[in-house]
Amino acid sequence: MPGYQGGGHLRIEVLGRLRVLRGGTAVDLGTPQQRAVLAVLILHANRPLGREKFINAVWGLQAPEYAVNLLQKHVSRLRKSLAPPAGDPAGPDLVTWTDAGYVFTVRPGELDLDDFEREVDQAAAARAAGDLPKAAQALRTASELWRGPLCDGLTGPFLEAYRDRLAERRVGVLEEQIELELSIGDGADLVGQLRDLVAEHPLRERLRGLLMLALYRSQRQADALAAYHDTRQYLLEELGIEPAARLRQLYQRMLSADPALMPGTGEPVTAPPDPVSVAVPVRSIPAQLPHRVAHFVGREDQLAQLRRLRPGDSGSPALVVITGTAGVGKTTLAVHWAHQVRDQFPDGQLYVNLRGFDAAGTRVEPSDALMAFLNALGVPTIQIPPQVDARAALFRSVLSDRRVLVVLDNAGTAEQVRPLLPASDGCLTIVTSRNWLNGLVAVDGAERLNLDLFNTDEARQMLSRRLGDHRLSAEPDAVEEMLASCAGLPLALTIVAARAAFYSAFPLAVLAGQLPAHQAGLDAFRGDDQSTDLRAVISWSYRVLEPGPARLFRLMGGHPGPDITIAAAASLLGENLATAGAALTALATAHLVDERTPGRYSFHDLLRAFAIEEAEVVESDSDRQAALQRVLYHYLRTAQYADLLISPDREPLATVPPVEGAVVAGPADEVAALSWFAAELPVLLASVDLPHRTRLDAVTSRLVWGLGTFLDRRGHWHERRYDEGYTGYRELLEHSGRSGDQSGQAHVHFHLTWVLERQGKHREALAHAQQAATLFTESGSKGGLADCLNAIGWCYAQLGDTEHAIANCSQALVLHRQAGHRAGEAHTLDSLGYAHQRLGKHDKAVLYYGRAVELWSELGVPFYEADTLTRVGDAHHANGDLGLARDAWRRALLVFEGFGHPGADEIRSKLDDVKGGDS
Repeated sequence: MPGYQGGGHLRIEVLGRLRVLRGGTAVDLGTPQQRAVLAVLILHANRPLGREKFINAVWGLQAPEYAVNLLQKHVSRLRKSLAPPAGDPAGPDLVTWTDAGYVFTVRPGELDLDDFEREVDQAAAARAAGDLPKAAQALRTASELWRGPLCDGLTGPFLEAYRDRLAERRVGVLEEQIELELSIGDGADLVGQLRDLVAEHPLRERLRGLLMLALYRSQRQADALAAYHDTRQYLLEELGIEPAARLRQLYQRMLSADPALMPGTGEPVTAPPDPVSVAVPVRSIPAQLPHRVAHFVGREDQLAQLRRLRPGDSGSPALVVITGTAGVGKTTLAVHWAHQVRDQFPDGQLYVNLRGFDAAGTRVEPSDALMAFLNALGVPTIQIPPQVDARAALFRSVLSDRRVLVVLDNAGTAEQVRPLLPASDGCLTIVTSRNWLNGLVAVDGAERLNLDLFNTDEARQMLSRRLGDHRLSAEPDAVEEMLASCAGLPLALTIVAARAAFYSAFPLAVLAGQLPAHQAGLDAFRGDDQSTDLRAVISWSYRVLEPGPARLFRLMGGHPGPDITIAAAASLLGENLATAGAALTALATAHLVDERTPGRYSFHDLLRAFAIEEAEVVESDSDRQAALQRVLYHYLRTAQYADLLISPDREPLATVPPVEGAVVAGPADEVAALSWFAAELPVLLASVDLPHRTRLDAVTSRLVWGLGTFLDRRGHWHERRYDEGYTGYRELLEHSGRSGDQSGQAHVHFHLTWVLERQGKHREALAHAQQAATLFTESGSKGGLADCLNAIGWCYAQLGDTEHAIANCSQALVLHRQAGHRAGEAHTLDSLGYAHQRLGKHDKAVLYYGRAVELWSELGVPFYEADTLTRVGDAHHANGDLGLARDAWRRALLVFEGFGHPGADEIRSKLDDVKGGDS
């Protein structure tokens, strides 16, 4: 019994009938309702539970008028029952009252549910490290803790919902355990267990696939094939659907006696995401720190404070926050010190720029940063869950036995940082931010270092390092004027020093004399007097550029998004890659752009402001418009290439005419396409927003189309702007009509359907869907026709015409299945579920929704999965099944919250309305 030590020690068991053992002897817990009260307390262990929430959890809508008194009576009796005997070392009362509510205290090793979660976490860590036998053993240990359903025999809204949710988790753990055992050759005795599990959970195709594989590996090929036919017959009779593609593929491979299916291959058998069914991850040692600054000076007090940190020492903070104003050198200090101590972290160094104060508003979400970190640590993408909390847990598990340095640069809020914090004592995290991030200090125990402007000695030392003592001592008055103008801002000092170093033959007095000449604008970094004009400082580096780099610098001011690649820069210039690369190198050398990550160049926000001003003076409107058109065409064509790589069954939309001077370099494969989208997403979203400022709607409307599949996969579809999209698509429709592009017209009509549908204009949307269907039929596009039939059915369902809705969606389902378009099939199943729900056939609706949820999960599109789960909850609620409704809504809420999606607010409102669950 894990955690139980005998004597006066407690053991609390909820995985089965509720039991509390003190020194091995069961404690009398009283009546069933009193036991239910205790169960609710235990499942909220170590956090306060307010009276109102407590009452809702125990009784829900059936709470008696005297519920408060009844609750107090139950708690009082429980406190007496659970009180330790006099002199017992077990400690203070388990149940206490605080201003925030009742608190039930559970210590490590006392609760079997905690033991279960700990074993599952250990399995995840072992799996990530490639130790599959250890992972299987941990899952076996977790499974053996179960004696029956959670708090078996007790009732109540909270307990019933929690029981259903935990039962689902238990089956998932059993599936992972069995698949691990099969993959390492320990599956000889699993057939009987799997038959029992399939009988208990007949709709779980993953279990059926495991049964087939267990039979096959036991030399029972005929039985394995028969198990498939049983599955197919059951699904057709119950749901009218075929088995999932993965199960059908397994069946075909068994028919062909594929040798890779035999033990020891680690062969995947069920739908992703499935951590144990892929290749064993390699334990990678990342080294992601940016290069250190060659002429680092000053910050001695801060470096001394950082040197006192001792990773692994329980008395030393594992988190340090470096704060200060923009341009003060936070990143420079963090990276410099990180390089100094990197040898103390043999398991690697992780770095990410979180862009918390990006002028374009393109901050890096914790979920995306975790994906990059986990990939760098050797975890394959398929093993990484979609929810941010699950990713954070996996990240902590992977780092549980490692010594890794984590640098989180330019953070905006504490909430952006917390999911990225390791839990291992051997790890250390450095955060830089313009904000104070008080929450990290107060709650997470961070040590804060605040950077101020350089003092005079530090500023002089910086100039001396770059220019030499002899040059400074020769012109002391000029040096004083330069120091006063820079006002101790490291960014300004860096640019001044670079300019003076480049013009080594110029007297410093000449350079210093230019400062008072430009006194307006860029006031954000003005010092205590008028001599600290940063615009003049930036102009020093800009004015000496060759024409090519100077022009690129100006045009980059109008470039959408936070950073730029060489190919995009070449498109801005209308030149080749070599010319653009040389220009960017010149700008980087002059400290006018920064290569924070390889191949991506970014502006400091002050430099961007200066570039925009210069472009308005030097470049004509037509030249700036042409540059923008070239770079947008670059993003459009590259996005279309990438989209077809990740969605090959999607029909391409006719493109705009080629733009002379634009560079297009499509990704090589699906992996490269996904990486390109991930890297360019902030730029692409900013580009889509450009119709506010420019008449390039045909290009940006097509760019929305090119982004579609990736946005769906990543859960960003809520960021689309439908009013603007409608205007763009209407112009695109006119363009397609003038050019005689029938396929293009069909696609645009189809997209107008969904733009109008999102605006609630269902009858207008229906008309466009019918027009698109006609055009797709004439062009012979079955895939396009299938999409349109589903859209027509959906619109009919919204309008209350369920007969036409079901007829059109049923035709769409047949076409999608014939073509193997699984995403289209999932959309259509969801539509059929909705149509049956409108008819009041809620049970049938749930069956269609359930198959759609499975497909979305297999396809890795969590937001559509959550969207359908929301409707599953609606159907259960309409059917009077409040517990199942809450369970489905909570599952949807987890996904929406994981991605910061606004759909979470609607779910919370639904949960508040039923007033029966733990919110």
